[in-house]
Amino acid sequence: MPLTLLMGYKKALYEANLKFNASWISEEGCDMESGFIGMNKLLDQEVPVTAAICTGDLLAIAAMTAIYEHGLKIPEDFSIVGYDDIPMASRITPPLTTVVQNKYDLGRISTRILVHEIDAEPGCIHQTVTMRPRLEIRGSTGPVSDK
Repeated sequence: MPLTLLMGYKKALYEANLKFNASWISEEGCDMESGFIGMNKLLDQEVPVTAAICTGDLLAIAAMTAIYEHGLKIPEDFSIVGYDDIPMASRITPPLTTVVQNKYDLGRISTRILVHEIDAEPGCIHQTVTMRPRLEIRGSTGPVSDK
């Protein structure tokens, strides 16, 4: 899990007076197989989780397969969020809730930083840029049913 995402997760737990549990974090990798394996590990715990945030939409889509194979319904039993808003995210069932970044701005800013880094003197201070993403709420999230 990227450090900034983990820090945000821990901060949100702290603000909600909830304890951090390292077993709720899966760091298998960035491909679809990793999403499937990681979700199976989370769901096979003694006290399984009921929601997940994935660092990419492809991971989330693969994780959805594991969720369904455990006999769970999305979003009635499990909520899942991806990151990237790939075209497939809005077309799967249910449509994936995802974090959206403006890809044009990301490319423009990344190119500007790259050119600056190439032209910079050795030992020069590097830039950090923070972009404000937005959450695109779709059908993969909702309150968990009371069973």
